[in-house]
Amino acid sequence: MHSVRTLPLVLTLLLAACGGQYSEHARKEDDAVAQAALNAGTPGAALELADATLKRHPGDVDALIHRGLAMTELGRLDEARQTLRQAVTLQPRNEQALLALGRFQLPVDPAGAEANFESALKQDSVNAAALNDLGIARDLQGHHVDAEAAYRAAITAQPNMTAARVNLAWCLAILGQGGEAIRLVQPLANAPEATLKVKQDYAAVLVMAGKREEAQNILAANLPADEVARALDALTLARIAPASETQASAAPASPIMAAETQAPTQIIGSNDAPAASGHVPTVQLGALDSEAAAQDKWQQLS
Repeated sequence: MHSVRTLPLVLTLLLAACGGQYSEHARKEDDAVAQAALNAGTPGAALELADATLKRHPGDVDALIHRGLAMTELGRLDEARQTLRQAVTLQPRNEQALLALGRFQLPVDPAGAEANFESALKQDSVNAAALNDLGIARDLQGHHVDAEAAYRAAITAQPNMTAARVNLAWCLAILGQGGEAIRLVQPLANAPEATLKVKQDYAAVLVMAGKREEAQNILAANLPADEVARALDALTLARIAPASETQASAAPASPIMAAETQAPTQIIGSNDAPAASGHVPTVQLGALDSEAAAQDKWQQLS
């Protein structure tokens, strides 16, 4: 396995491999290495390679996607948005481009993100990642019943998708169905291979279902005492406000996980009783005054 420090050498070798003749095979190799750089947490290397690819082939949609993702990680948000929109303009039916743009939009424009995820699903109606992301976009608008349907469809398409199961549990807890939410996540948290992350997600669902003491016991078995106190405070800090199922709350709701391989780190508030008729509770992430601040908060929660 290559370490992160080997990436610049790999990039140099790939860029020099064709001796000036940029073949389709070399382009695909460059795209693969750019994706590897993103996966390795080195967006600067990914951006360098994407720019080199685009210099040779300006319409390369894969390179545009990698460039947009790298710029997002680097905080160059205006350029990231423009690049991802360019990718979708060039290939309006490209699922990867639609998903990338939708995920960029999630923290600041969940309705726009929802439209992009729905477009991606027109190309592949059983794309589990797109269905999971669609659920997140709906949750962030306070449309929790519709979000539940998307998560369930994601699980049907990919039964072992942990993120969709955790997101569905959070959604159910928000809707006042704490018992079902717990039953959904508990087997994942009790499995021998369960990660600390999944256990923390289970504790979050317990808090939302009004079972703070049980959540504390789980966290105490996996975290130092001072971290347990901070985690519980974080889970109960934010205000829960009612929102119509057809009208989003003033600020983004329910911090549900955004990438199919990630799960949320914080859910805030508890709800152990069904919502009043016509209303459902939402969890406020925060009142943020800029897109950059929203993207930064989203990265932290994701």
